[in-house]
Amino acid sequence: MIIDVWSDVVCAIAVGEGLCLFSHTDLLAITNQVGIDHALEGTGMITEIAQVEIFADKHEDFEKALSVAVETVLTKSKGFLDFELLHGIEQENFYTFLIRWETLEEHTVGFRESDLYVQWRAIIQPYFASSPQVDHWTPVFEFEK
Repeated sequence: MIIDVWSDVVCAIAVGEGLCLFSHTDLLAITNQVGIDHALEGTGMITEIAQVEIFADKHEDFEKALSVAVETVLTKSKGFLDFELLHGIEQENFYTFLIRWETLEEHTVGFRESDLYVQWRAIIQPYFASSPQVDHWTPVFEFEK
Protein backbone atom coordinates (compact mmCIF):
# COMPACT_ATOMS: atom_id res chain seq x y z
CA MET A 1 0.00 0.00 0.00
CA ILE A 2 1.50 3.33 -1.04
CA ILE A 3 0.76 6.00 1.53
CA ASP A 4 2.22 9.05 -0.24
CA VAL A 5 4.10 8.70 -3.49
CA TRP A 6 4.44 12.36 -4.36
CA SER A 7 5.46 14.03 -1.13
CA ASP A 8 8.47 16.32 -1.51
CA VAL A 9 10.35 14.89 1.42
CA VAL A 10 9.52 11.30 2.31
CA CYS A 11 7.41 8.58 0.74
CA ALA A 12 6.11 5.72 2.84
CA ILE A 13 5.18 2.31 1.48
CA ALA A 14 3.65 -0.40 3.65
CA VAL A 15 5.44 -3.68 3.00
CA GLY A 16 3.96 -6.68 4.75
CA GLU A 17 3.93 -5.81 8.46
CA GLY A 18 6.45 -2.96 8.16
CA LEU A 19 6.79 0.48 6.67
CA CYS A 20 9.59 1.50 4.30
CA LEU A 21 10.54 5.14 3.93
CA PHE A 22 12.12 6.52 0.76
CA SER A 23 13.03 9.95 -0.45
CA HIS A 24 11.02 11.16 -3.43
CA THR A 25 14.11 10.80 -5.66
CA ASP A 26 14.79 7.24 -4.48
CA LEU A 27 11.19 6.19 -4.99
CA LEU A 28 11.18 7.57 -8.54
CA ALA A 29 14.38 5.66 -9.29
CA ILE A 30 12.88 2.44 -7.87
CA THR A 31 9.62 2.80 -9.81
CA ASN A 32 11.53 3.50 -13.02
CA GLN A 33 13.62 0.36 -12.50
CA VAL A 34 10.57 -1.88 -12.11
CA GLY A 35 8.73 -0.42 -15.09
CA ILE A 36 6.03 1.70 -13.48
CA ASP A 37 5.02 4.48 -15.84
CA HIS A 38 3.85 7.67 -14.14
CA ALA A 39 3.47 9.46 -17.47
CA LEU A 40 -0.31 9.00 -17.37
CA GLU A 41 -0.75 10.88 -14.12
CA GLY A 42 -2.24 14.31 -14.62
CA THR A 43 -3.02 13.85 -18.32
CA GLY A 44 -6.74 14.45 -17.86
CA MET A 45 -7.65 11.05 -19.30
CA ILE A 46 -10.27 9.25 -17.23
CA THR A 47 -11.77 5.78 -17.14
CA GLU A 48 -15.49 5.42 -16.67
CA ILE A 49 -16.21 2.14 -14.89
CA ALA A 50 -19.83 1.06 -15.10
CA GLN A 51 -21.18 -2.14 -13.59
CA VAL A 52 -24.63 -3.32 -14.61
CA GLU A 53 -26.78 -6.34 -13.92
CA ILE A 54 -28.32 -7.92 -17.03
CA PHE A 55 -31.37 -10.17 -17.14
CA ALA A 56 -30.17 -13.79 -16.88
CA ASP A 57 -31.67 -14.96 -20.16
CA LYS A 58 -30.45 -11.94 -22.17
CA HIS A 59 -26.63 -12.15 -22.03
CA GLU A 60 -26.04 -13.01 -25.69
CA ASP A 61 -28.57 -10.45 -26.93
CA PHE A 62 -27.08 -7.80 -24.64
CA GLU A 63 -23.53 -8.45 -25.86
CA LYS A 64 -24.65 -8.11 -29.48
CA ALA A 65 -26.62 -4.92 -28.77
CA LEU A 66 -23.74 -3.43 -26.81
CA SER A 67 -21.33 -4.16 -29.65
CA VAL A 68 -23.65 -2.30 -32.03
CA ALA A 69 -24.02 0.60 -29.55
CA VAL A 70 -20.25 0.97 -29.17
CA GLU A 71 -19.60 0.78 -32.90
CA THR A 72 -22.44 3.00 -34.09
CA VAL A 73 -22.88 5.47 -31.22
CA LEU A 74 -20.06 5.62 -28.70
CA THR A 75 -17.29 5.86 -31.31
CA LYS A 76 -18.91 9.06 -32.65
CA SER A 77 -18.59 10.86 -29.32
CA LYS A 78 -15.87 13.50 -29.02
CA GLY A 79 -13.27 12.43 -26.49
CA PHE A 80 -14.04 8.69 -26.62
CA LEU A 81 -10.81 6.67 -26.58
CA ASP A 82 -11.63 2.99 -26.10
CA PHE A 83 -14.05 0.48 -24.62
CA GLU A 84 -13.62 -2.86 -22.87
CA LEU A 85 -16.38 -5.21 -21.70
CA LEU A 86 -15.85 -7.60 -18.79
CA HIS A 87 -18.24 -10.39 -17.77
CA GLY A 88 -18.54 -11.47 -14.13
CA ILE A 89 -17.40 -14.94 -13.13
CA GLU A 90 -18.79 -15.13 -9.60
CA GLN A 91 -21.70 -12.82 -10.46
CA GLU A 92 -22.56 -14.10 -13.91
CA ASN A 93 -25.39 -11.62 -14.53
CA PHE A 94 -23.04 -8.66 -14.10
CA TYR A 95 -20.99 -6.88 -16.72
CA THR A 96 -18.42 -4.13 -16.27
CA PHE A 97 -17.64 -1.52 -18.92
CA LEU A 98 -14.28 0.22 -18.96
CA ILE A 99 -14.65 3.30 -21.13
CA ARG A 100 -11.71 5.64 -21.52
CA TRP A 101 -12.30 9.33 -22.26
CA GLU A 102 -9.89 12.17 -22.97
CA THR A 103 -11.47 14.22 -20.14
CA LEU A 104 -14.22 13.86 -17.56
CA GLU A 105 -16.18 16.69 -19.18
CA GLU A 106 -16.19 14.96 -22.57
CA HIS A 107 -18.07 12.11 -20.90
CA THR A 108 -20.26 13.90 -18.35
CA VAL A 109 -21.17 16.91 -20.50
CA GLY A 110 -20.22 16.20 -24.11
CA PHE A 111 -21.64 12.67 -24.25
CA ARG A 112 -24.19 12.49 -21.43
CA GLU A 113 -25.92 15.70 -22.52
CA SER A 114 -26.05 14.74 -26.20
CA ASP A 115 -28.42 12.88 -28.49
CA LEU A 116 -25.74 10.17 -28.75
CA TYR A 117 -26.36 9.30 -25.08
CA VAL A 118 -30.10 8.97 -25.76
CA GLN A 119 -29.32 6.58 -28.63
CA TRP A 120 -26.79 4.65 -26.48
CA ARG A 121 -29.28 4.10 -23.66
CA ALA A 122 -32.10 3.17 -26.08
CA ILE A 123 -29.98 0.33 -27.44
CA ILE A 124 -28.67 -1.16 -24.19
CA GLN A 125 -31.08 -0.18 -21.39
CA PRO A 126 -33.77 -2.80 -22.21
CA TYR A 127 -31.34 -5.49 -21.01
CA PHE A 128 -30.65 -3.88 -17.59
CA ALA A 129 -32.07 -5.77 -14.60
CA SER A 130 -31.09 -2.81 -12.41
CA SER A 131 -29.59 0.65 -12.75
CA PRO A 132 -25.86 0.70 -13.51
CA GLN A 133 -23.30 1.86 -10.96
CA VAL A 134 -21.02 4.40 -12.72
CA ASP A 135 -17.82 5.91 -11.34
CA HIS A 136 -14.91 7.81 -12.86
CA TRP A 137 -11.25 7.03 -12.23
CA THR A 138 -7.98 8.78 -13.05
CA PRO A 139 -4.88 6.80 -13.96
CA VAL A 140 -1.99 6.71 -11.52
CA PHE A 141 0.36 4.24 -13.19
CA GLU A 142 0.47 1.21 -15.46
CA PHE A 143 2.69 -1.81 -15.16
CA GLU A 144 3.35 -4.25 -17.96
CA LYS A 145 5.54 -7.30 -17.77
